[in-house]
Amino acid sequence: MAEQPKDQFDRTADFVSRYANNTQYELHSTDLRITFGEVEVNRPVQQHTAITTTWVQAKLMIYFLQANLRIIETLFGKVIVPNDLLPAAPTAPTAEQIAADPRAQSLFETMKEFREAFIASNKA
Repeated sequence: MAEQPKDQFDRTADFVSRYANNTQYELHSTDLRITFGEVEVNRPVQQHTAITTTWVQAKLMIYFLQANLRIIETLFGKVIVPNDLLPAAPTAPTAEQIAADPRAQSLFETMKEFREAFIASNKA
């Protein structure tokens, strides 16, 4: 995993490092908000941190996350998402939603194909 040179970063006095095994996403036209939390047995998800970032930074994060995942899978084997954590199938748009935005059906088909590719890639 590529590390950034340490002298390029300076942590603020209030810097914290936290664990998360749950994320929720809020999409806006200009940015993405990710809320992090922790799932514990017999408790609701304990959300503790939200980060809002631009779509440019989100796209860069996707690149670096995928690159690091490939490194980990090369070194240690494929990371398999348990079936109970797989993303739910997208819901088909209603006639009213399609009438309001003709892109709704196309977006549904795109997300359906994206999920199917993810599921197919999640096999050992």
